Amino acid sequence: MTMQACGFGGLLLSGSHHAQLHNLGTAPLIGGLASSVTCLHMMTEPMGGVAMSSGIYQIENQVNGKRYIGSSVNIESRWSVHLALLRHGKHDNQHLQRAFDKYGESAFAFTILEDVEEFSQLIECEQHYLDTSSPEYNIAPTAGSSIGVRHNEETRRKMSEAKCGERNPFFGKHHSAELLRKLHEGRRGRHHSDESKQKMSAATSGEQHHYYGKHLSEEHKRKISKALKARWTQGSERHHMYGTHLSEEIRQKISDALKGKQANAETRKRMREAQKGKRNNFYGKRHSVATRQKISASLKAYWAQKRKERGDVP
Repeated sequence: MTMQACGFGGLLLSGSHHAQLHNLGTAPLIGGLASSVTCLHMMTEPMGGVAMSSGIYQIENQVNGKRYIGSSVNIESRWSVHLALLRHGKHDNQHLQRAFDKYGESAFAFTILEDVEEFSQLIECEQHYLDTSSPEYNIAPTAGSSIGVRHNEETRRKMSEAKCGERNPFFGKHHSAELLRKLHEGRRGRHHSDESKQKMSAATSGEQHHYYGKHLSEEHKRKISKALKARWTQGSERHHMYGTHLSEEIRQKISDALKGKQANAETRKRMREAQKGKRNNFYGKRHSVATRQKISASLKAYWAQKRKERGDVP
């Protein structure tokens, strides 16, 4: 495809696009260079039968040769958006934004790499260019998605703070009982396949785990412990069952589901190993005299009730 230069920052358009642009008039100059924003704005107007181009485009830093490759059903409009965001320092691609701030807009050239008439083929075509060209400014290696993007600690902190408290769109709201029932019924009976389970496990194992190599501070551990104690203490408002009661039907279903279930030998072995030595949450601890007395009284009452139910009471 023959390419011709037109507009600011080395804007390159195909011959047909350039001819249509020329017929619309000449853009005013900014710093001795024609403004591509004006040119593109004129091209996006529904006048003179100008057709919008869809396909693959490239933004190249002419100083160091680094590139950004993307796709759009309306390339001209997309370039206008890129340039507006870059000029205002609000582009979501930090690599491209920092380079734009450092080298200036005159250092960047916009090029239409390929016209793609079938919109359904855009992502596939873009992926081909990403795989073969490895553009340096593209953050995500997968076309049309954010897969592979890793935010740094500072960015994650800001994203978290932006959704905390009253800034969360669901702050102060609650799902209705009817919606909760529908959500529950929609998930009922769904099970992950063994293959899916293996993939999920592999995706969060070892170095893939989000907490790999990290350690909680003593203060953080104390806060977690305090929160969990409040959550699992009967009578606490933070307890997950606070204010709710299981119906007799639900209790019977739970009982029936657990009857006759036994862990296999391998599972029992793993459970024992997981509770040995320092891994046991009671390692190095001792019950107080008062606690031992409570446990003893509770067990005596339990077995007395069992004997009564069996008719073994003397």
